[in-house]
Amino acid sequence: MFAHSRLRCLRFTPLLLGALMLAACGSSGGGSAVVGPGATGPAPDSKLLLKSFVGAPACSNFEAYLGESFTEQFLASFRCFGIGPCPEAIGFPIPVPTAPVAAPEDLGTDGGAPRSPDRVSQTNTQESDVDEADLVKADSNGRVYLAGGDRLRVVSAFPPEGLRDRPVVDIPLSVGMPGRFSGQALLLDEAQGQLVVLGQRFVAQQVRAESVLVNVQNPDQPVVMGRVAVDGFPVEVRRINQRVHRFSRFTAPFPQAAFDDTELLTLRDDYFAAESEGRQDDADALKAEVRARMTEVVQQAGAAAFLPRRYDDGVATALPCEAVVAPEVPSDFGLAVLQSFNLDGSVHAVSAAVNNAFLFYASARNLYLAQNSAGWFFAPDQPDETVIHRFALSDTAAPEYRGLGRVPGSPPDRFAFSEFDGHLRVATTAFQFSEDGRNFSNHLRVLRLDSGGLSVAGRVDGYAPGETTRGVRFMGGRGFVVTFEQIDPLFAFDLTDPRQPRMVSALKIPGFSSYLQPLGDEYLLTIGRGGDDQQLNGRVAVQLFDVADLADVRQVAVIEPAAGDNSYSYSSAEYDARAFTYFPDTTAQAVPGTLAFPLRVFDGAADFAGFMVVRVDPEGEVPLAALSRVDHAVLQTPADCDQRGGGGVSPGQVDGDAFAPPPCGATFIDPLRTVFMQDAVGTYLYTLSTQGIVAVNAQAPEEPLGVLPLAPVDNDCIFCDVSITTTDQ
Repeated sequence: MFAHSRLRCLRFTPLLLGALMLAACGSSGGGSAVVGPGATGPAPDSKLLLKSFVGAPACSNFEAYLGESFTEQFLASFRCFGIGPCPEAIGFPIPVPTAPVAAPEDLGTDGGAPRSPDRVSQTNTQESDVDEADLVKADSNGRVYLAGGDRLRVVSAFPPEGLRDRPVVDIPLSVGMPGRFSGQALLLDEAQGQLVVLGQRFVAQQVRAESVLVNVQNPDQPVVMGRVAVDGFPVEVRRINQRVHRFSRFTAPFPQAAFDDTELLTLRDDYFAAESEGRQDDADALKAEVRARMTEVVQQAGAAAFLPRRYDDGVATALPCEAVVAPEVPSDFGLAVLQSFNLDGSVHAVSAAVNNAFLFYASARNLYLAQNSAGWFFAPDQPDETVIHRFALSDTAAPEYRGLGRVPGSPPDRFAFSEFDGHLRVATTAFQFSEDGRNFSNHLRVLRLDSGGLSVAGRVDGYAPGETTRGVRFMGGRGFVVTFEQIDPLFAFDLTDPRQPRMVSALKIPGFSSYLQPLGDEYLLTIGRGGDDQQLNGRVAVQLFDVADLADVRQVAVIEPAAGDNSYSYSSAEYDARAFTYFPDTTAQAVPGTLAFPLRVFDGAADFAGFMVVRVDPEGEVPLAALSRVDHAVLQTPADCDQRGGGGVSPGQVDGDAFAPPPCGATFIDPLRTVFMQDAVGTYLYTLSTQGIVAVNAQAPEEPLGVLPLAPVDNDCIFCDVSITTTDQ
């Protein structure tokens, strides 16, 4: 039903990278291939600062840079699983026909549900003024928009009664286009009547990050208006007002011609021999010969063979060399492709930066790409640190590079970043070998947004030795960091003075929290792993903290979904905040309210796949109360059982938490998202899985009020009839 499966790329920590190089990949000769400023120590900012290939010889300079980068890969002191540096064939442009743009039909007024809700929950976002793409979006009239496979589905979901009988608007998204499209997420601007389906298209040996532009002024008759795309795998996207900013990864193919060139292969063998015998002068001379020959190979192919293309309604245009920025250090040639366009596809602009960043954070004014030192160049003795590249956002152009900053270690996720009052706050964990075996330390840095980059304004270094950062959330002038070794310290920071950030308190409790949700200024609602003083227990844990006084942070309550003694549970909300939906009773106050999140329980015959509903009332008698679970087994049919070989089980009860186990087992159900809708009659919860939609009364979710099975969309078979040779590293 939904396109929740996507290609993922390995991100190596320095420790893992080194271990793979030494253990898995083996050695292709003595010594290390080190480029940049020297054999030891960090690269200086001047070497890492991104610079444009400008002027008349822009593409010549770009080709020379590629020759240098490919030389480092060709002469790397490690091999890919013992057989060589993993060549990839050059992918030459494939002719792409122009796709016809559908003309808008007669767009009328809302022809929707019998009544409309007064309030609808929206995607849970990191920043209040920065919208995030998600699998589902809901509008104020109670319509639910679903992305999945090559289709857009629109359901008039409100009110929940009679949901099964509602028609589903089903719009194909690949008509007249080559290849295979897999939709992954949506952006919706209801006021403008604009919707964007974000996904990826596979055409022969090419992968594109594609955005389909849809007019939904009449939601019952959506009209595809066009599409924009770039070569590469999509990673993240944000919407700020009418402007969409999308980040994708493109890896230039290594020239296969290099492995067909006997002269180059001989030079490489001679280089390895010189390195292993300690003849450094000879090795340097041989490396220069390899670089010259490799540059010739690149020039023969031409710069365009190594650059991504942009697409406007199917018409391909090569990215110009001038649109690429790169560091002086010749790193592995991966491109962060930054694409900006209006919701209607106009003012489409694309730029790219040479780096291996995969972590992306955006404020309303800037976006940031974080790259760990393991990706700078092939130097195994690099200290563990992260360079953060800042790009200023524009309403009319591609993001503009504004310099860099650096912090020790690596941030765990995007929530470790927060821009506030002219500063960027960053929380990280750094690895460094230690005699006492406590090889991890944690850091919080406050970086000033200067005209030339990011300079350090204040810092708190070295707290929680031996532990790793698992969850971070910044709230204005305060910050909260969760680290973990065997217990869960929740650290509270006062950041009101960016020059003197300080740790105020630390609360230690079992388990750890991986996602932290502010509830106003006084509370934090978190989800993570439960445990005791000795170890984790394999279960989801929801916790509520009183953080009104930084010096006296208190755990108000903790709740774990009930299950058997040997069970295991998890929630996608632990690592994807968009699956965590908290809905306050009113807009006037953050509490009380209701929390809903996906839940999987593996407990033999009592396996469960659905959603947990929790009442949150810090001032009430029970601050956290499990209302019930919403079981999506009700969407399975006898045909599902016959096809999957399930025998069926009877409803059960575990520790007073009543639910009916799925008749065919929970293995094939993937709970995804939740949406709250409220009117004068009540508050309703719509839960969405790969099976369909189940709607319940949010305060009494035991019995479904409406169900809507949805036929699965073939979105998992993304490699059918497709041969992919482009990879991200």
